Amino acid sequence: MNGRYGIARSTPLLVLVVVLLATAAATLATRQAAAQPAPLLVAAASDLRPAFEAIGTLFQEGTGQQVVFVFGSSGMLTQQLEAGAPYDVFASADPSYIDALQEKGRVIPLTRGVFALGRIVLAVRSGSAIRLQRMEDILQPSVRFVTMANPDHAPYGMAARQALRAAGVWEQVKQRIVYADNAAVAVRFLETGSADAGIVPLSLAKAAGLDYTLIDVDLYDPLRQMLVVVQNSKQDKVGREFLAFVNSPPGQEILSAYGYVLPGEH
Repeated sequence: MNGRYGIARSTPLLVLVVVLLATAAATLATRQAAAQPAPLLVAAASDLRPAFEAIGTLFQEGTGQQVVFVFGSSGMLTQQLEAGAPYDVFASADPSYIDALQEKGRVIPLTRGVFALGRIVLAVRSGSAIRLQRMEDILQPSVRFVTMANPDHAPYGMAARQALRAAGVWEQVKQRIVYADNAAVAVRFLETGSADAGIVPLSLAKAAGLDYTLIDVDLYDPLRQMLVVVQNSKQDKVGREFLAFVNSPPGQEILSAYGYVLPGEH
């Protein structure tokens, strides 16, 4: 009897303890969530996807700071930044886009710097019977469609067009070109058979396992990859840390593995 009554009397106290513990746990979880830093938002030229995703993973492992990437053509990302997109860091495949943003006060000038040079290649999907050893080979009858990024807003597309013109084959091939929104889309066109050949970044050709031949660097202007912290970023300190990591030995080792020419190597 006493035991039964004892349990009955202690039940409200037990409930109160459970409620207090649950409330404390919820409060702690809320505080921990609030303490988590916001992700660093990095807008980057599409050629950088494989290298930057690897760099971002290492950066997060070392700092606990999450990095979220948005990849696209340098021109399109520049337009988004001009419209107020909340990116923290911008990685362009052409410094001229950062120049334009700097003139409008959209980036922090002292943070800008070239961290690598890109390369372009003649590429076909793996296992293709088409062999491209020279620029002139792109004129062979088996190459019905040629893909490249749109030169109107993609630096790698501009470089591809320069190379075709310098090699003297632009007029013959221009009617067969399938333009892509960015270099990564051009690679997908090759992988899916929407194009027979393409001029794409070396980094993406390596990552996709395409068959490729390097294009002579004398045929196009240098593809200077540049990083900068965005002026209105609320994480400019973390942004600077990310820039430093890209230029650190681990970051440069990853870039080199994807075919980029590092500062001082050219």
